[in-house]
Amino acid sequence: MPPAYDIRAYQPTDQTPLIALWQQCGLLVPWNDPIKDIERKLRVQPGRPADTLEH
Repeated sequence: MPPAYDIRAYQPTDQTPLIALWQQCGLLVPWNDPIKDIERKLRVQPGRPADTLEH
């Protein structure tokens, strides 16, 4: 049986693990500040990006 997941709204404590995930996936680029990217997204759609939690 596949693992169960919960999807929840982004929380400020997710910032460091989210940026680490982006780093592992090769999504960070030198000309974008990931903290500013998250802040911009939250101004437009509070609570997003979403976070997925595995049980």
